[in-house]
Amino acid sequence: MASEKKKILVIDDQEEVRDLVEAALRDGGFDIFKASGGREGIQIAKNTRPDIIILDIMMPNFDGIATCKILKRNSITKKIPVIFLTAKHGKEDVKAALQAGGKDYVMKPFSPDNLLKRIQKWMQEQEKKFDPSTVIANESLLSVKSGKTEIEPEKKIQQIDFRQSGNVMTLINTHDRIVMGNLKIFRDAFLNIISDDFTKIAFNIDALMKIDGAGLGLLISVHEALKVHSGGLHITYPRKDLNQRFSFINLNYIFPAYKNIDEIVESFKGDVVEEEIANLDSLNICLSCTFVNPSGFRYCGNCGSNLLISRGDEICESLRRSVSRKVFLDAQTDDISELNKKRNINVEVQPVPKEFDVDLLGEELSVSYKSKLVDDSHYPMKEQIAIQAPSMSGQMLPVGAGMKLILKNKQVGRQSVFNSEVLRVDNEAKSIIVRYTEIAKNIHTRNYFSLDPKTPIPIKLINPSLKSEGKIFKGIILELSRVGMIVFSEENLPVNKCLAITFKLPGGSEIVTPLVMVGKSEKNSIYDVDFVVIDEKERSEIIQYMYKRQIELSKHQS
Repeated sequence: MASEKKKILVIDDQEEVRDLVEAALRDGGFDIFKASGGREGIQIAKNTRPDIIILDIMMPNFDGIATCKILKRNSITKKIPVIFLTAKHGKEDVKAALQAGGKDYVMKPFSPDNLLKRIQKWMQEQEKKFDPSTVIANESLLSVKSGKTEIEPEKKIQQIDFRQSGNVMTLINTHDRIVMGNLKIFRDAFLNIISDDFTKIAFNIDALMKIDGAGLGLLISVHEALKVHSGGLHITYPRKDLNQRFSFINLNYIFPAYKNIDEIVESFKGDVVEEEIANLDSLNICLSCTFVNPSGFRYCGNCGSNLLISRGDEICESLRRSVSRKVFLDAQTDDISELNKKRNINVEVQPVPKEFDVDLLGEELSVSYKSKLVDDSHYPMKEQIAIQAPSMSGQMLPVGAGMKLILKNKQVGRQSVFNSEVLRVDNEAKSIIVRYTEIAKNIHTRNYFSLDPKTPIPIKLINPSLKSEGKIFKGIILELSRVGMIVFSEENLPVNKCLAITFKLPGGSEIVTPLVMVGKSEKNSIYDVDFVVIDEKERSEIIQYMYKRQIELSKHQS
């Protein structure tokens, strides 16, 4: 009797790679199954139970690392050897793959003979470990439970209970907080639900007393992952203090909220589609304070936060859409002043700076100099100001209309760059009239002074996404401002991704709500960190600390 063919599942988003592996293994007598992504691959693995899984790392939605973790959590697929076949060659990539449960790591481009040898090696290992008694033991479990074999035993992960209601998985939380310290428990819980092919989750948060930036980021990541597959994360109504934890961003802005689990289950039956609002994306909304800025603003006119850094990030974009929708529906207008007025956000009028660093660029003249403000009476009606012209030995240098120049306010940092041009020259006053818009003033007057702490402040960072491994990174804060910080870390921090942070101010309370974006600076191990979301109370605590520190420094200098 011929032996049964061994089955191999290839999971790769590139069709040519799937075909190449199939061609390489064609003479090995295997049944080849193929999947173009992680979710499809997980389902095929559960249905076909292959002997080996060949898995790519770089794939959209669920990458290979997340896919492997889900496979290893599922009782059906957890013992199937996974061989990573990927173009990623870094030591950290290999380490992450093996930590996720991979058995082997083959780099592209690959040798067909080498791949075949690796597959045969792990198949032999599987045959050595096979014990028929385990099959009998597992089958016999079905006859227990007082004869009620049609009812699946209730799943439990630590203090989180799962119950199935049709095609909805209900999650009953008995933890009183979702914070950085226990984020892995909740990440594993949601990954287990998704690995069982549920895309609709009813989350009872009656017991929830506290949520920090890490918890908020994770829930948003889950909601976004499920929405792609016509599902979502719906919650019971949060406690009032919990709902207002982030001052301007309520949980029920982001997640559909209902009185109880029964209402949530019913809500999924309706397949209600949210009404699209045509101009929602045009609202240049600040997630830190929900102030709606003019479209060209790079920094919030109210709190000074960078409005550009978080564009494109899944978690931040989900927040931006949710908050923009709420703001628009409450005001029923797209008039910026009316939108802000509805939420009682009164912005302090900022003056034009009294001094600029100027780079003047022309065909016959290029000069950098400091210039004082001469006249701002033309601002804002004509959006122009007068500044001192460059001079040498009391003589004005030859400046003409149309010359390009760059205006910078050094006090607010290296990003305070506004490109302008000379409109006309006043030879008598030795001044030049330059274009100066509301955007320029926003760039130059944002409240962004930074201070070094008396002693470096320890900080922890974590990627709250469902796709990440949940590693907590450590560093120290070298400089702190109301809108960001400079962090030193010997670990390689994830850059251009939404992270959650927690740190304790000297003599103050713990700061736990910020969601931030991290950028690499010019120096090794130094990172620029910008706040995207932060509770207004905690921002106030940071500002108070900075003022106290500023007083200390001034006393020391005097």
